[in-house]
Amino acid sequence: MKSIIVMKNDFVRNGLISLSDILRNIKDDMEKERNYHLTELKKVNPNFVNEMEYRKLEKNQKNDKKY
Repeated sequence: MKSIIVMKNDFVRNGLISLSDILRNIKDDMEKERNYHLTELKKVNPNFVNEMEYRKLEKNQKNDKKY
């Protein structure tokens, strides 16, 4: 990961790519990696629910009880 950042820093100095583009690319790469791992976890355990999905389910259940 550090080598990628160092390589991209050369591009920043040369004005070929902005720092925000670098950060966006890193964020996108991390999101892809995270999604890949979540997919693999769900293959191993189909009942696996990540924290965000769990919160959505909880919120939906609370909303259902209101009506």
